[in-house]
Amino acid sequence: MRRRSTARADRARRTAPAAVDRICGFVRDCAFDGERARIALRVRVEVRIARWERRAGG
Repeated sequence: MRRRSTARADRARRTAPAAVDRICGFVRDCAFDGERARIALRVRVEVRIARWERRAGG
């Protein structure tokens, strides 16, 4: 159980930078306030990571 959730977290951590780059590129293209969007994205990612850690029992 622990190993599986760790593998899922590792996979998510590997895929996250590409997703962040894609979203930041999208934000730039839409001429949003990039810094505010980056902060909101970081908060969302941290919430998701905290949820994964709770689910993994860590």
